[in-house]
Amino acid sequence: MQLSSISSWEVKKIYSLPLVPNLTLGISPPEIIETNPSYVSKDALVITLHREKDDSPRPLIFKWQSAAEFFNPSTLGLFRIISSGKNSESDVQEKQEIQLPVQDNWTEPQPFIVGQSAGGHVIELGPDRSMSFKHNFPNSWRQVLVVGETYELFWKGAKPLVLWDWGSVDGYMGKRLEVKEETERIHVRYGSSGGTEDNSDEPAMLMRFTAVEKYQNLEPVITSLDIDPDPTPQGALGAPILSVSLEFEDSSGELKLENQDPMMDFRVTVTYHGVGTDDPASARPITFHYNIFDGETYYALYRCRYDEYEVWESCGKRSVCYGFVDELDVEVNVADNEKFVSLRPGESWTTTDCVDNTLWKFPEDLHLGDMFRFVFKGATIDWWDWGSKDQAHTQTVVTVPSFPMSSVVNPADNDGRPEIVVPASNQLEFVLVD
Repeated sequence: MQLSSISSWEVKKIYSLPLVPNLTLGISPPEIIETNPSYVSKDALVITLHREKDDSPRPLIFKWQSAAEFFNPSTLGLFRIISSGKNSESDVQEKQEIQLPVQDNWTEPQPFIVGQSAGGHVIELGPDRSMSFKHNFPNSWRQVLVVGETYELFWKGAKPLVLWDWGSVDGYMGKRLEVKEETERIHVRYGSSGGTEDNSDEPAMLMRFTAVEKYQNLEPVITSLDIDPDPTPQGALGAPILSVSLEFEDSSGELKLENQDPMMDFRVTVTYHGVGTDDPASARPITFHYNIFDGETYYALYRCRYDEYEVWESCGKRSVCYGFVDELDVEVNVADNEKFVSLRPGESWTTTDCVDNTLWKFPEDLHLGDMFRFVFKGATIDWWDWGSKDQAHTQTVVTVPSFPMSSVVNPADNDGRPEIVVPASNQLEFVLVD
């Protein structure tokens, strides 16, 4: 827009900017705070900063550092609720103020170049706009909490924001954001986002919460694993007998964090023990489809909820899309397909796999030191036949769907041969480490 095209009213509008914008703060609080912080926190506070509507069309930028602007003993007060212990109708509650420590990472605001590391966030807000963040309760503040006790967190009043200016983050990139004079500093007031702020002199209660040691997932738990902990290979009369054993790939017994993602490599060993007859020596080689040992379908992952009571919870499985939609079934030659394995009595076949968050839903309240168990639950081989791939099955063709880890669809009944029921494996027990 050229200057000649701006009306006198617009010129007045541009140059009559408010000296200091108005910001209000609101929070969405949790009902509990952990004294032993979770790997993935479930007790974060959602903090919303709102710029009140004013006469300036321009955005403003400011630096927000939660340790200084919010989680600061001069900004917040903590009170422990002390009950008289009488019945609820006549119960008298007292409040005991708790001394909150200053966080170790708190620093005095200093000028900095926008775009360079300066701690905290550089926020841009237009008029009547809001931005929300998740902030964890400081670990040093958790240490003053007592499990089972109830607390109230109060707003005393924020320290003024001294690092701000009119403009956008992009427009300020590479420029120095200076500390404002005392008369130009922003005083953040507490109130609901976009609503009416609390202008009273009394501290405003932000949240009431109970201190717990760990967040307890509300999903159903099991008191024992739904598998046979010591399976014995057995099969129908005349059917081959297979067993499965699991081992750690590196024998560490640890679920390690790789880039903050849990991961544990393991080996699967399938052993052919012979045939369920009075004369196992008469057993012949077999060829079978190994899809039940691949992927996560027939495996289970458990996390120990309470060590002393041996209570375990089942970890869920993720839905994985392999990108195959309405494809036709395909015919495969058993001898040429890697999904079919041949074994003689006493021989074993081994493959490797990984427990990670690609296929498994780890609990959101993970803690270092959490104990897990992993097991093959047992399943039925979908297709097998007598003889080896390289001799008896060079011309054998079966039909399978086009997506991975699928079962043989033709022949549907395995040509009437008895079922091979593979029992559950041993359990791998491991601990989450950093």
